[in-house]
Amino acid sequence: MSAKRILKLSLATLVMFVSVFAALAFAPVQTEAQEVEHVFFFIGDGLGNAQSTLTEYYLQAKYDDPDFRLNMNKLDEMAITTTYGADKVVPGSAQTATALASGHKTNFGYVGMTTDHKPTTTIMDRARENDWGTGLVTTTRITHATPAAFASHVPDRGMENEIIEHYLEKEVDVIAGGGYRHLYPQDHPASSRTDDRNMYAEFTAAGYNIFEGPADVEKFRNFAPEGRERLLAGFHPTHMSYEIDRDPAEEPSLAEMTKVALNTLENYGKFMMVIEGGRIDHAAHNNDPGGMIYDTIAFDEAIGVALEFYEENPDNTLIIVAGDHETGGLGLNSCEGMEYGYYLNFEPIFAQNASIEEGIAFENEEQWYQDIADKFGLDELTPREQAWMEHGVAIEKEYGREADVGRPGRIGGVYDGGQDYDVPYDEEAMRDVMYAHWPQAPWISPAQSTLAHIVSRRAKIGWNTSSHTGSAIQLTAHGAGASNYEGRMDNTDVAKITAALLDFELDPEVGVAEIEVAESRNLLRRIFGR
Repeated sequence: MSAKRILKLSLATLVMFVSVFAALAFAPVQTEAQEVEHVFFFIGDGLGNAQSTLTEYYLQAKYDDPDFRLNMNKLDEMAITTTYGADKVVPGSAQTATALASGHKTNFGYVGMTTDHKPTTTIMDRARENDWGTGLVTTTRITHATPAAFASHVPDRGMENEIIEHYLEKEVDVIAGGGYRHLYPQDHPASSRTDDRNMYAEFTAAGYNIFEGPADVEKFRNFAPEGRERLLAGFHPTHMSYEIDRDPAEEPSLAEMTKVALNTLENYGKFMMVIEGGRIDHAAHNNDPGGMIYDTIAFDEAIGVALEFYEENPDNTLIIVAGDHETGGLGLNSCEGMEYGYYLNFEPIFAQNASIEEGIAFENEEQWYQDIADKFGLDELTPREQAWMEHGVAIEKEYGREADVGRPGRIGGVYDGGQDYDVPYDEEAMRDVMYAHWPQAPWISPAQSTLAHIVSRRAKIGWNTSSHTGSAIQLTAHGAGASNYEGRMDNTDVAKITAALLDFELDPEVGVAEIEVAESRNLLRRIFGR
């Protein structure tokens, strides 16, 4: 046979070979349900690429190890997800969580509901209907928007009393976090209910193991379930403490809560857990670099618990790590004006040992300056920093902690009906002192906001808002079916892909994801080096 004939046959064989495998690699198929039996769905609230990158760089500097990697960055697969809502390009947590849980775009503030107020079907709903164990673990109130979107349906995320009732109706097996103010009847001093329902008592009657507040922390840590048991744990009246402030004697870490939840849900055989690092978002709202970093580390340590379980169960365990949106418009370099350069300095964050929102509060000037020295290492301020701080302190002394440091006559924010008051002040002089406007979250004070920006500017960290942004964000995945989460996706695709992998049907209008044959695609990668 001639060389030319051999070449033609070889090319034809290669084309046929590639065609067959390409067809296998990209044909939509339905994955068998039993292939994935354990799902860990981690959601870092407010966790954008910059937040995780800054945290990893911080730990590399702290450990003097340039090769250190966060657990979330060790996972095999990576995708980028868009986050916009049905009515907003810059979304809220309720609508992004609803998208991740159900595949539905919805309006701002809607939890587990479509834009026309119809309840969604979530992947956790389907898991429960298929006799899987289900769990919600968070560092926020357990009734907060992100966990609520997986097991509740309300038109307003503020309906937290109703949300906890939905958890009971849906029999979510493991519930742990903060927010016990929604569990006690209205006559309890910590309650925020407007009725006489005692949700702790109702969950107890339904067979749940109950853990109430700091007194039950050790009991919770040592909980050893016998068979298919359920638990409800609330450790704080509202959100759990920032990790940088957390007292281990009073509150477990997110990793500890994840481990107890896992030990409980293992007895169900198949299970799905949603684990939220919720206070990453809050610290970023506050433009608090240390608070944000510590809560991201705590979130990553919880991912480590799932990875340990994966090592023992690699064939049927899926780990998903997503953010719901980015918060703060975080930038890793805040050079100002003509001070052009490339900077990042972790020393000011190494000196921080308290959160800005809850770890320090203004009472009087002497106490304040002593606290910023002891807790933030700010024993010497530059003349410009001193002018900023004196301005923030003066605004707080004159108008109270709810005043806006940039506009002293502004009291409150969008969530509490804030409005402008006719308060006289010298705007030109204030601009000279401030040098540049910076944002202030409505739940921190003028002095705290000033502190946040002095620490950030020293660290060369920039923030462009105290709210959310519309940035696309990173998603990583690991284990069984993880290769289906890749490329550029929408947040609704995460729910669709997860449901398809588990052989769950979401609402008809959501559609069905096209799941690729991972084994064939991986073979093509090995053949062609891609």
